[in-house]
Amino acid sequence: MSTEDDDIKAMADRTAMASPPEGAAALAVAVIQGATAVIESVARNSMASWPDAGGAAIQAGSLRARAHRAGRANVRAYRAARALLEEGAHTERTGRDAALRAALIEAADRLLEIAAAGGDAAHLAAEIASRCEPAWRADAAGASALAAAAARTATGLLEVNLALSAADPRRRQAYAIVAVADAAQHRAREAVGDG
Repeated sequence: MSTEDDDIKAMADRTAMASPPEGAAALAVAVIQGATAVIESVARNSMASWPDAGGAAIQAGSLRARAHRAGRANVRAYRAARALLEEGAHTERTGRDAALRAALIEAADRLLEIAAAGGDAAHLAAEIASRCEPAWRADAAGASALAAAAARTATGLLEVNLALSAADPRRRQAYAIVAVADAAQHRAREAVGDG
């Protein structure tokens, strides 16, 4: 087993044993990071035939770093919101309701960042799939599908946030991100057929 396999196994084992659970957002971030790693590699390996491949590879690396930052911020926000929720509604602490609402809004904002990173990764992967070496198009399309799934996961978590009303603009933003990500993954699949 390679070092990469060990890293993936270690992450899966850590997630399985986490208490309280880390939440699906942590996995969505890992998926975005993996998808952007794949498309960065595909772009780098297409530099001989695609003049803009180097720029696409840099974009993928930047997206991976962005997803990492969003994931770290999400862990902090998730833990803060979870701690306040577990205090219970009957606590006598002054300001608890306001603190809980603020923590839930912060968590929603971080989930929206994760969804946006996933949507952008799905879009970039589709662009790369349409321009990279034909031999790597299926990998780029797979990365696009994974990133879109991560965006949908973050959006699903945002939907159940207790502080957001049905009309909250974050919901509309997240739905728009998912629509763009889904369209991107379809374009990426079509690029595979064009190869």
